[in-house]
Amino acid sequence: MSLFARIFGTRSSQELEARLLPILKMMTMDGRRDPKEFLALSVHISQMGITPERAAQLVAQAGVGTEIPFPTDPRHKIEVLLGAAAMMVSDGDIAVDELGYLHFLAARMEIPAPVLSDVINKAIALGESMNPGVDLRTDFEAALMVLAAQVTR
Repeated sequence: MSLFARIFGTRSSQELEARLLPILKMMTMDGRRDPKEFLALSVHISQMGITPERAAQLVAQAGVGTEIPFPTDPRHKIEVLLGAAAMMVSDGDIAVDELGYLHFLAARMEIPAPVLSDVINKAIALGESMNPGVDLRTDFEAALMVLAAQVTR
């Protein structure tokens, strides 16, 4: 079962795409198209029935500053956060911009900090299992320090 299938369960294409847009936005936050992230995305969403052509359209849509629709159901909010966090760590690196966007998503969806922390911890554990030998906890702590310094300026 794919990562997104585990997170999102069985959804219509429209519901799945709405949940993917914030995740795709996460993937473009660091200003680069990481091949490993996009490969992971392609594998997972193709298993959910979204064609590569449609995926490319969604990536383009997420990258142009499109207003992203946010879910209102609490369970769906957690699904989006977990999906975004999982993509953040999928390349074995946590970029400051991606972490900042994850915090933005949580704030925008009114997710409390302890819940976001739990989601990040789950994503880090998942990322370390996908990237054996990689210490994402150290990357996360370094990115968090940079992010905190940016916020306090």
